[in-house]
Amino acid sequence: MLVISQSRRRLAPTLIGAALVLTSTSLAHAELVTDIANDFLPSYQGPKNGDMDALSSEVTLNTGNNTMTFTATMNGPVGTTAGGAWVWGLDRGKGAELFLPAFGAGVKFDSVLALSVDPTQPSAFIDIVNGGAVSPLAAGAVHVNGNTISATVPVSMLPSQGLAPASYTWNFWPESKLGQAPFVSDFAPDARNAALTVVPEPSSAALAFVGLLAALVMRVRKTNFGMR
Repeated sequence: MLVISQSRRRLAPTLIGAALVLTSTSLAHAELVTDIANDFLPSYQGPKNGDMDALSSEVTLNTGNNTMTFTATMNGPVGTTAGGAWVWGLDRGKGAELFLPAFGAGVKFDSVLALSVDPTQPSAFIDIVNGGAVSPLAAGAVHVNGNTISATVPVSMLPSQGLAPASYTWNFWPESKLGQAPFVSDFAPDARNAALTVVPEPSSAALAFVGLLAALVMRVRKTNFGMR
């Protein structure tokens, strides 16, 4: 009968634990922002519809295909507010608190990604520090599913201003009239920027798992087992 000592029995769990630690650290800067309902800014002058009230938001960098996905969930069906926009402010290295002094302390950005469901108001990336250059999103880039709006854009559309893409930070806000500060309704998160959720390249993740598995097999083979 095969007999394994207590110290040897601990070997596999230890290596598996190490693998879990390495896997968890491969997702750096992960942050899904949640926000309470009906917390409209005191300065907001637009309609208090549900799609102007943010409940959650996230920006995901996919290092495998060099894209960023912007997702927000509102407190009502997106598109209820005619002319509304759903906006992410990005700090790519030159972010400033551009809403001050009226409001927006802690919200830093040097560009915005503005999503729209109105065909007369195209969704676009606006590079504030580059003269307000406007880059329209590709047709079909914006997706709406009930209370959720999202879009995936290439990282090349969001050029660095000093930070590596994985170090960009962001804030999300709806606007009932795009580009007019009194119609900014809510921030998610409040009074700060959030980090990206970074998804590792799939092939790299697979190679890392194979390497850990190989290490586990080699360690087990090298362990002396007692037989009786």
